[in-house]
Amino acid sequence: MERKHKLDLGDIQVSKKRATHTDDLNPWTGKAYSAKYHSILSTRTKLPVYQFRDKLIEAATTNQIIIVEGETGKFSH
Repeated sequence: MERKHKLDLGDIQVSKKRATHTDDLNPWTGKAYSAKYHSILSTRTKLPVYQFRDKLIEAATTNQIIIVEGETGKFSH
């Protein structure tokens, strides 16, 4: 059974720069982003919650507990 690992967001520096199609390297692995990554990113940025990304990251780095509530539904293009 694999153990879950705790992610310490205090060690992550939040950047105001968002990943875009022009970014070449993944800062976590140092490897180039794949075409699949760019496809997923394109879809992700269209989700309604994406506009709150920076606020969610800030809340996670400054609070021990956060509760995120949102509507569920189907994503359409």
